[in-house]
Amino acid sequence: MLIALLAITLLSAEAQNYMGLYGREPRPLLSTEWGIGIGPAYTGIDPQGADTGVTLSPRLWLGGYMGMSLLIGRYFAMHAEIDYMFGNIMASSDDVRHKVKSRSIEVPIMMSYRAWDIVRLNVGVSITAMDRSRYVDSKDTTMEFGAVRPTWNFVVGAGITLGRRLLIEARYTRALQRTLNYFEGREFRSDSYRVSLTAGILF
Repeated sequence: MLIALLAITLLSAEAQNYMGLYGREPRPLLSTEWGIGIGPAYTGIDPQGADTGVTLSPRLWLGGYMGMSLLIGRYFAMHAEIDYMFGNIMASSDDVRHKVKSRSIEVPIMMSYRAWDIVRLNVGVSITAMDRSRYVDSKDTTMEFGAVRPTWNFVVGAGITLGRRLLIEARYTRALQRTLNYFEGREFRSDSYRVSLTAGILF
């Protein structure tokens, strides 16, 4: 045990000397990083089945997030967020057309690889904790459209840090399930994806 402790101590000292030699600060084995951000997103949603008779036209969405990373050494991290997204979808069937207003709270959980201290690559899942999508029909009655985002989604992203605080990140989120939706008496299932771009502050 004593020999193992001495070996670890020597390796740690050598690592710190290496970092100092190349001008890079040593990082503890475990540390945390927090961040908040905001940005636009495009949510694509496609009703499945040729006989649905419903057309969905997504619009540009907006969202914000608060996240925390557990940094493991210099290159790896476990990252989790709470995201709030909102936007509209134009739904039409025959001559009827209504605006569907959608709000969602999502929880991405990802593994992150940090390269060269400025580039980060993320992959993981995004869990939809809440999705509320409604529209007002021609009788001024609020109708439930059903969820736009399913519970389970796959997410992949890439980001770059500018300086020490600014993070620019792009993500692609793909639904792993179809949602059950309702519009003007029609019931159908939908498949969806999302492309987002955010600017965040790290602290």
